[in-house]
Amino acid sequence: MEQAKTDIAAKVALENLLAGNQRFIKSERAPRDFKLRREMLLSGQNPMAIILGCSDSRVSPEVVFDKNLGEIFVIRTAGQVLEPTSIASIEYAVDHLGVPLFIILGHEKCGAVIAAVSQEGPVPGNIGVLLSKIQPAIAKAKALNTPPEEMVEKVTDLHLEELAQQVLRESDIIRAAVTEGRLRLVIAKYKLASGEVQIFHEDYRG
Repeated sequence: MEQAKTDIAAKVALENLLAGNQRFIKSERAPRDFKLRREMLLSGQNPMAIILGCSDSRVSPEVVFDKNLGEIFVIRTAGQVLEPTSIASIEYAVDHLGVPLFIILGHEKCGAVIAAVSQEGPVPGNIGVLLSKIQPAIAKAKALNTPPEEMVEKVTDLHLEELAQQVLRESDIIRAAVTEGRLRLVIAKYKLASGEVQIFHEDYRG
């Protein structure tokens, strides 16, 4: 019964987000009363979805999905790269807030992917650490003989799957939630020109 309720909640949440994305595409944003919303949220939060997104300023999940305060729990890093604190943030939303839906959201022309693909020699600071996290996807894309002009987008798509595998591999909490049907994991990609969010995997399990 609990799994059925979670499945329904995840399905409704995904439909809600995609409906918001359609409003965004058509520039038909829902009306907002932020004062009322702030008052409603004083007692706590109950977001419908977790979104792991890129730090790119062109891809704000709250805007892309036309969502209000308190509706989505967002973690953003360059290239959606995961490390312990970002994974812990996802775990908090799963374990303490009971969020039923987790979306890994990439996007076209990702700067982190472009930098990783074109990297030659050492990179200063911690940027090299970040770019190294994208290398497994680059290796896979090369093994598939991906043409140079398609490399960035192919690496992006493969990197999104790598992230899904990583979070299931490195988090007992998230893996158990997905396995037990308490959390649906979705992989998606944002199209810069159209504003559309394209779903790659509606229920990723590894």
